[in-house]
Parts: sequence; structure tokens; C-alpha cells
Amino acid sequence: MLQRDWPAPCVGPNALVSAFERSRASVATRSIALLVVCAVLVPAKLLAQASIYYVYDSLNRLVAVVDQQGSAATYTYDAVGNILRIDRFEPTGPPGGVAISLFAPSAGVVGTTVQVFGRGFAAGIAQNSLFFGERVATLVAAAPNRLVAAVPPGATTAPITVTSPLGSVTSSAVFRVLGELAITPPMATSPVRGRVAFVATEAGAPAAAVRWAVNGLTGGDPAIGTISTDGFYTAPAVVPVPPTVTITATHDHGGAPSAAAPVTVLPVFPLFLAARPVSIAAAVPPLRVDRNVSAAVSVRVEAPHGPTLSVSAPVSVEIEPVILALDPARAAPGEPVALTITGRGLSGAISLVFRRNNAVDSSVAIADFSVDADGTRATAHVTIDASASVGARVVQIATAERASGPAGTGGNVFTIE
Repeated sequence: MLQRDWPAPCVGPNALVSAFERSRASVATRSIALLVVCAVLVPAKLLAQASIYYVYDSLNRLVAVVDQQGSAATYTYDAVGNILRIDRFEPTGPPGGVAISLFAPSAGVVGTTVQVFGRGFAAGIAQNSLFFGERVATLVAAAPNRLVAAVPPGATTAPITVTSPLGSVTSSAVFRVLGELAITPPMATSPVRGRVAFVATEAGAPAAAVRWAVNGLTGGDPAIGTISTDGFYTAPAVVPVPPTVTITATHDHGGAPSAAAPVTVLPVFPLFLAARPVSIAAAVPPLRVDRNVSAAVSVRVEAPHGPTLSVSAPVSVEIEPVILALDPARAAPGEPVALTITGRGLSGAISLVFRRNNAVDSSVAIADFSVDADGTRATAHVTIDASASVGARVVQIATAERASGPAGTGGNVFTIE
């Protein structure tokens, strides 16, 4: 988001709308605009006077103008950049007193920077007070028509209150404090071209205004699968490499941590139609091959009233280990970690390493590494050297013959912070 502010003569909301109409042909296009405003400190020489604020989004489209009296005009666009509507906001409060016209963004997590526009604010930070509900916020900038503060710890969804030497006023709208997201189901499998329905929740209830992504790409793409705005993932026509992708949900307002769920895409298996009891005698020795089966199999089927079917020897198919999730997935240097790994094909694993920049990270030591009998869960005690560099590591498990992928896919990434 971009914000520009200059001292200027008094400009009313009608003039703001007219000025915008004259320049609307130059407005950039592509996506629906959100009224999100980045915080920019007012230069010291402007602290004693009001400014006109022009607010732009990431596509350099004008989304709001606030004049010196705190009156505002906001602009909403459609998906291709056409103006849908222009809204005006007048400061709400007693004449000649303190008043609030709007604040931006309208939602965020604790720590989000919020700008409150209006009139009657003091030019000095110490002369104003700003509250999110009953929680007082620390102001970082002040002007007669704008205050800037961060959402304080403990704040809940509530109106914003401003107090200045001219009085006190509470906004008619509430600021929504966003909570941590969770995704259901937490992991999934899907055949190629299959569909999986995901639901994002906040404090146990369905979350509103969520942005979905596949491997960090909003909406996904045909190679890794796509996801709709309501959380329906459609697997690609061909199994991706690696076959596990990561679905993430993030609040549209930004600032909140994302929730993630891995999806493993599987090839289509033969359709089983019907069966009846038969006697099967397996040939020996059994044949062990890789996943790309090029050898024949041997099964003898004897039916009491039918022909005997003979094919070649039975096959044991081995798959490479895949890490789906780590618990915990982050730790600080010098911190001991009891690590739990969830995955598939972990049976027979003999080593566990942390890789950084495509090399084994010697600052991370592994002890007591073990794998459950079904090969879906492994545990280890991890010791991180106090001098370890911060950043992401790829966790890799290896059997005697195969190893999990060296690329970070979300579920196998451990962060030292």
C-alpha cells in the first residue's frame, strides 16, 4: 500500500470525489481493492498542521482520500479495475469537537498498525489517547486529522475511542481483532482430478474473508492443483512432483499467521468391481521392485467351476518416505526439541537430518530417533546449537534405499528463529 500526504488548502468531500472522477481513467486494474492503509509517519515539519491523505493499494489504485477536516472518500473496484462505487464518510461527533470518519484497516491481529482519520485530534502524540475497546494503544504518529497506533495486546473486537483536548468520541464501526486460523481436515489425500473440501475456522467458527493458496500461490495452478475462494481443492490431472502440496488459508486483511494442511495427490488405481472366494498360491521367491513395476507378477487362482488363471510372481512395491508434518515446526537456537514427525513410508528409516542450503546442517544434532511400526510416525530428540543461524531447514528422512525429498514442501520445513 502507498500513502501520500501533503499540506493543502481545505478540500471538501465533493471536491475529493470530483478530483477523482477527473483522474479515474489512469487508475490501474486487475483485482478487487481492499481498503488497507500502510502506516507512514508524518514528517516533523507537518506535525502542527493537517494534511490531505491519498491512499493507494498495491496496484497503485486510489482507494481513499481524506481531507483536512477528516472527511473521506473511498473507492471500490471490481475484478478488472472498474469503479463499483464511491463512498463518503463524514466525521461523527459534536460540531467543533473530536470526531472519527474512518479507520484502516478495519481488521487485523494484535500488533497491526491502524490509522484513524477524523478531526479535532491534537498535533502532539502525548495530547491524544486511543483505545481499542477498553485497551489503550500506543500512538506512533499524530496530526489534527490522523492518528496512528498498533493494536494492543489483549484487544478484542470493539469500537475505537479517541480522546483529545477537544473531547472524546467512539467510532460507530468496530475494529475486528483477528484470531489464529485452523484448517479442517488438517491433512488429506486425493486422486488426480479429485476434490477435497477445506474449511477455515477462527476460534472454532467458520472464518470470513479468507484467502486460499496452494504452495503459496493464491488460487493454485493446473500443475499443482487449484483451490476456489470457498476452499474446494481440485487435484491436477497428473501427480505433481513432489506429490504432496500445501494448502494455506490467510485472513484477507493480512497480518495473521496462515493455517496449513498438506494434500498428497495419488494416481488413479484400478476399479474393483466384484469378487468371490478363491484359493491363491504365491510363487517363490517373492519379487521386490521399485514403484515403476516392469516385471510380471505370479498369482495362481483355482476356481472350482472355471478356468485356472496363472500370472507371474507377487510383487512387493516400495515407496519413498514422505514427511507430511512436524510438531513443533519451529524453535530457537540452543533450545532442545522433542520432535514428532508425521508422514508415510517411514518404515525402515535409519537416519534423520536437517538440511540448509542443500547441505546437512551440523548445528542440529539428532538423538533417540525411532519410527512406529506402521511407518506413519517418527520421534527424535533434537538439539540446536546456540550459534545456529536462524532460518528454514528441510527435514529429511532416509531408509537404506530411499530418502524423502530435499525440497521444502511446507510439511517438512523446520524454522530456527
